[in-house]
Amino acid sequence: MHIQDGQGAKATAMESAILMLSSAVKLDLLIVGAGFSGLWLLNRACREGYSALLIESDRIGSGQSIHGHGFIVAHPTVGPWTPTEAQAQQVSTLVSRWREMCAGSGEIDLRRVRILSEQPLRWQLPVLANSGFSLRRWLGLRRKHEPAVVERSGLADAELPASWHSEQRGGHMDRLDGFVIDNRSLLEALVWPVRPYILHSRGPVVLAGDGSVNLRVDGRDPVVLQAQRTVFTAGTGSALLGSVPLHIWQQSLVMLRGGQLPDDVFVNAVDDSGRRRFNVTSHRDAEGRVVWYLGGGNSDVSSTVDGEEQIEQVRGEIERYMPWVSLAGTESACISVQRAAARLRDAIAVLPVVKQIDGFITAWSANVATAPLLADEVMELLRADGLHPSAADLRAVDGWPAPELAAAPWDNVKSWLA
Repeated sequence: MHIQDGQGAKATAMESAILMLSSAVKLDLLIVGAGFSGLWLLNRACREGYSALLIESDRIGSGQSIHGHGFIVAHPTVGPWTPTEAQAQQVSTLVSRWREMCAGSGEIDLRRVRILSEQPLRWQLPVLANSGFSLRRWLGLRRKHEPAVVERSGLADAELPASWHSEQRGGHMDRLDGFVIDNRSLLEALVWPVRPYILHSRGPVVLAGDGSVNLRVDGRDPVVLQAQRTVFTAGTGSALLGSVPLHIWQQSLVMLRGGQLPDDVFVNAVDDSGRRRFNVTSHRDAEGRVVWYLGGGNSDVSSTVDGEEQIEQVRGEIERYMPWVSLAGTESACISVQRAAARLRDAIAVLPVVKQIDGFITAWSANVATAPLLADEVMELLRADGLHPSAADLRAVDGWPAPELAAAPWDNVKSWLA
């Protein structure tokens, strides 16, 4: 979802004239951006009786949401974090809150969500036989990968999925407090109860001088949306508003497909200092082939590293730390995803950040697991402002086209490398 111009872009004279002639819809809440945060907030708002609409110019979840790994865990996996007592309490109940919803109770019915793993792992990687580090090796420009020293601790083979049963496995293995979900099924579950309130918007959102939005789509007359509060949950698109300092970067995410890849690998791998190294989650593509989706620290690379170099580096990491897994016969692909995270002081925020300027709210959930906390904050903000639920006449947008759901990354790749 794109937002035109910063600090609440003003419509041109021609657009202002169109606004005056268009049908108007007055409502409590307008949400811009159909990722996890926007969809979650729409569900909560509708459930509490607010008149709300969500608009999206791309596909549902097409930005960061569909490209995540789906870890629902109790503690952040990136960045230093010293929580307040209240924040610690919120985070401590996140996993149980999600489990209730996935079982059909709680604030949103998530029984349609597919749980991929009930036992994700945290793997502190073994110390390398050659502890020297070189940028050349890190960028994957070397084909020789020294074996790791096989020293292990933590969970025994009997406590791990079958794919980890190897004498070659080293390092320290623990369970993560949480589980892993299929992101696309979560998008489907969030869309299902509120589908009539999700509307497609042609082009970037343009804010008029009075804060209203001109909703446009091919084949329909424009409609003016006049909301008491407008909430931007549009990921990198919200950067133009400037109300939240952001860290924006590119990730190069690698996928491996086919061969003899096991389908039970769900791991967050860190180095001996606790810094994230790589994540692996296992999936099935539309034809039933196993796909490994790899991200984490090794995906945050320089823009000068091309896709083939990134693939070589990632395959080298797997061969080095998981030598018992054969990559023979696998295909590879690399996708580039723009990431954005709210910045607090010198660190990336690992909890939601919600900022309000006049009637506009910018909201960042940090990751999928904290989307419920973001909705909590926004709903509390509405109540604190004295915004009470009211009905809206939505006949002007009856039958309005809805955006399509984004495809899973591995089903959206045009070419794979053998």
